[in-house]
Amino acid sequence: QSLQSQQYGFRFFLDFPEGAVRNDVELPAERIYFISSCWIKNEPTFQRAQQRYNELEQNLANVRTDIAKLEAESKSSGIFGKALGLRQMTTLVEKKQSIEAQ
Repeated sequence: QSLQSQQYGFRFFLDFPEGAVRNDVELPAERIYFISSCWIKNEPTFQRAQQRYNELEQNLANVRTDIAKLEAESKSSGIFGKALGLRQMTTLVEKKQSIEAQ
């Protein structure tokens, strides 16, 4: 495959635990791998999706950084600071989970 078509490669596999037979074709009882090239017909749509993905990755990195900072701060603060940090940590973890789910 060319370098450009590899960028949009579509790879998958199918398991045939009992094999398969149809007409004169017989598949053994195993995993069969497939690979194909894909072409994007609507490049602007792909670019928007790529931009959205990059934004989500950046947001996730920012939340992870905030969580690490909050963890470091909570180790050095007293009981009151830890209580405040727990609420902030809960909010950050919920935000992280929301980003990861997208």
